[in-house]
This record gives sequence, structure tokens and C-alpha cells, in this order.
Amino acid sequence: MKIIPIISENQEHLFSDYIEQFVSVFKESTMIIYDALLTDKKIMFIGDASTPCEILSKFVFTCACLLPVFGISKRLNPYKNLYDLEFLNTCNSVYAVTNPIFKMKNTYWDIMCEIDTGKITFNDNYKKIYNAQNRESDIYFIKEVIHKIKHDFISEYEIKRYFQMYTSHLLKLTNEQYFIDDEELNNEINKQYKRKTLLINSYFVKFENELDKLRESLCKNGISLKIVLKYLDNLYYRKNISKEELYLIYADIDKFMENENNIYYVINYYYYPYIIYSLGFVISSIEYA
Repeated sequence: MKIIPIISENQEHLFSDYIEQFVSVFKESTMIIYDALLTDKKIMFIGDASTPCEILSKFVFTCACLLPVFGISKRLNPYKNLYDLEFLNTCNSVYAVTNPIFKMKNTYWDIMCEIDTGKITFNDNYKKIYNAQNRESDIYFIKEVIHKIKHDFISEYEIKRYFQMYTSHLLKLTNEQYFIDDEELNNEINKQYKRKTLLINSYFVKFENELDKLRESLCKNGISLKIVLKYLDNLYYRKNISKEELYLIYADIDKFMENENNIYYVINYYYYPYIIYSLGFVISSIEYA
């Protein structure tokens, strides 16, 4: 299945084969880098003098797999040196170096990521801001990914997909109307309040807004793709849906998915286990009724 790219296809080859190594190096601290990406911090990857520039650049480009958001590639700067500091004018740049002098220049970075040891160092300003107590979901998520890498031997593509799903899941928490009848998820919303605010202002939402325009334009029998995706979200997240509403939702989805092209669009824009779960819930509920 072809996934509609978040970054351009001609850049995909630059970082499509290194995310497993990235997670293996930084382990649970991978999510510190994720948070720094999300909050527009300067991130510096550093190796020693013998580290090949190609390896350093791969760590930089892999950040687009951790936070696969529209426009993130503009932040990525491969190997740099002290004679090429113009990139620092960008407040959220991600770059790689080997010169140890950069370690002492903590105004050049918010976090320093050592690729040989996996050690991550905060500068003083970001250390004050970062609050590990609000990162429970991050730790749970990355532990699951690490477990799957070690024991299930998942592919690079699958690891990338997990990070895409995680970011998408956090974004869905911004839409509180889906959770009004679920106390457990409402509690999660409250815990993630700060993270939600960050996501609302992130590149990811800008990308979602662009997709919304396309979703509106894909229309069949007066029903747009955007409406169908909203139905699927409701079916997945809400616990209490009336029989009458189920019939209406199922009828509209049935109308929209009359041809293969529309089915293709739905699968591309929505993670397919959600579809299977959601439509299965509709069908079983109607049969039961």
C-alpha cells in the first residue's frame, strides 16, 4: 500500500534506512529528541573526528522519521563546521558536527546528542523547561518500539509508521468532542494538555490543514472524505452511539466507498486497523440490533 508522503518522495531515500540504528543508540532518550523536535529546539548531533560525515547526516535526516511533519526537512542540516554557522540563524535547526569545540558552545544547541554513547545533554535554558514528569506516554511508547525491534524484528518502515501513528494520535487528542463519554481518555487529555498546545502550533497541524482542503474536494454523493474520516474517528473513540446514528453513519460511508478509488483514499489517509475496528463495530452493532 502506498502511503501519501508527509515529506517529499525525492527526500525519502535520505533517511529511510536508519531509524532502527537511531533508536538502538538513544534508546528511551529518543523521546527527548522527539520532544525537542516538537518544541522547535536546536538539536546538535556530535561524533568524534573519525565519525564519517555520512553517518552523522543520517542521524540528522532520521529526525524526519521521528516527527514526520510537513516542512520539517527545512530544519535539517547535515554535517557542519565552525566556518559555516549561518544555519544557527534558524532557531530550530537540527545539525551534526565532529569538532569538540561545539560541546562548549551551549548557546548553539538546546540538546546535544552524542552518537557514540547515546548520551544527551541539555543546555541550562531547556533543562529548566523540560519536565520529565509529563512524559509518561512517551516512555511507554518508546519502550514498546524498543521491545518490537528486539523481539519482533520489525522493519524500518514499520518503525517509521509507529512514530507517524504516535504523532497522529497526539493530534487526535486535541479534538475533545470524541472523548466526552470516556473518562479514561478525558484523563489522558488533561495529562497531555501541554503537549496538545504544542501540537496545535506545530508543522503537523499546518500539514493537516492542507490535507483538509484535499479531503473536502474528494466528494461522492455529497459526502466528502473529511466527513468519512470524522465518522471513523467517532466510531473508534466514542463508546455510546445510538442505533439510529449507527445506521446513518454506515449509510454515508457505504455511499462514499462505492468505488475502489475512494476506498484507496480512505486507507491512505487513515491507519487501516482503525478502519477494520470501526467498520467491524458498525456491522456487528447493526447485525445485533
